[in-house]
Amino acid sequence: MKTSKILMLGVSTGILFFFVIFTFVLKKHVQTIHAANESKLEYKTIVVNDFNRIDLGSGFIVHIRQGKTCHVEYAATMASGFTPRIKTTDGTLKIVCDTAIAGQTYPPVYVRIMVPDISEIRAEKATEIDISYFESDSMHIILEKDCIFSGNNNQFKNVSFETLGKAIIQVKNAMP
Repeated sequence: MKTSKILMLGVSTGILFFFVIFTFVLKKHVQTIHAANESKLEYKTIVVNDFNRIDLGSGFIVHIRQGKTCHVEYAATMASGFTPRIKTTDGTLKIVCDTAIAGQTYPPVYVRIMVPDISEIRAEKATEIDISYFESDSMHIILEKDCIFSGNNNQFKNVSFETLGKAIIQVKNAMP
């Protein structure tokens, strides 16, 4: 009886150890592939008017930085075959792409945005937003189903989030 308990404990510990190691290896492999794909992208610059609000469609990976002028670049993998429609209307940068066809998933379209100030960001389904080293008095962020927002080294006096469905919000190293 004692031997079988020890054997069961040893086997379950081995399986758990294997699962943890497999998870770490898989995560590292996926991150390497993602970084390699992103480094191969050729970004195209889009001329835009000044804006202070951003409205994003679904399926984008967006990097936002603060700059002196408004500047937008995008890149799509050959597998996606999509070109986003980018326009500014009444101070709002709107970026959409017809990626939600019949519930299928496609490779994302990468977007880099440089802007002096933002008052609002709205993102639709499965869009990832990364904003770093940004200073602003206030910002309102609206995230719809399965969006991810990550902020690093930002300084906001007032920031508010509104989520519609499941969303992930990660904020690191917020400056006072």
